[in-house]
Amino acid sequence: MGCSLWSAFATSLIYLIRKSLWLALFVVLGAGVAWFFCKSSPKFFSSSAIVSSNSMETTLVVDKLKTLNFLFGTKQYEVLTSILHISESDVAQIKSLSGYYGVVRRGGEMPVFYVEKFDPRDTSLHISPNYFKVTAHVYNEDVYPALSSALVSYLGSSSFGQQANALRDEQIKEKIANTDREIAAMQQAMISHNSANKAAFPIVTNEKQKSELVQMQEALTLLYERKNELARQNTLFTAPTTVVADFSKTYVPANRSRFYIFTGAGLAFALGLIGLLLWDNRKKLVAAICEKK
Repeated sequence: MGCSLWSAFATSLIYLIRKSLWLALFVVLGAGVAWFFCKSSPKFFSSSAIVSSNSMETTLVVDKLKTLNFLFGTKQYEVLTSILHISESDVAQIKSLSGYYGVVRRGGEMPVFYVEKFDPRDTSLHISPNYFKVTAHVYNEDVYPALSSALVSYLGSSSFGQQANALRDEQIKEKIANTDREIAAMQQAMISHNSANKAAFPIVTNEKQKSELVQMQEALTLLYERKNELARQNTLFTAPTTVVADFSKTYVPANRSRFYIFTGAGLAFALGLIGLLLWDNRKKLVAAICEKK
């Protein structure tokens, strides 16, 4: 087995050496074509934003982003201008727009990565109900602020989203009020516990009293943590859509010449090798085809 593998490797290496001039020619041609294509194509930049949808499921929001991307791909600038309420000159600076689902591990809250398509068969993961990513390819990075504001307005503009967000705000305020009542009741229970032991501050004299007091203090801490989290949501996520991490300038084109040259050279090498193998074995291939007929 080892000898056959070594023989196959040696044969392949000798073949590559024999065809090295042809392969080098293919690589140079492929790199040259790729370089020419890169120089003739406009430079574009890429950046991503992490967004929280506070009123609608992310699956619905990503579908809306796919519609926008289709309009950008077909250069329907007038339609995009009316939808996003930004100038047509700014719209023309946007090459494409992609939406990605946030994927969360079971029991987690924050996404661990983002995907364009999600496989529901993996039961250890699920789509985040709130967080998603937007990746924009633009010709001019100065358009990022206008694009970010336009997306926030567009994604939260539906009547359903606004109604759902208003309902969510009411529910959060109601939860805060209920938590405040629970905190007041717990504080009163601690005061009563202290009064029963005839002390202004708890002086623990036995394990039972200590256990009761610790349980009350832990419960009070959890209530305050719940209230702080609700207050954070009520302050930071008031709009139907909130940008958590905005687009940022990279100043480096996404379609750099190095990427095109390496890609073109690698593709030319692979296609050239396949072509040489087919040419050298053309008689055997023709004979095999004729035999089947």
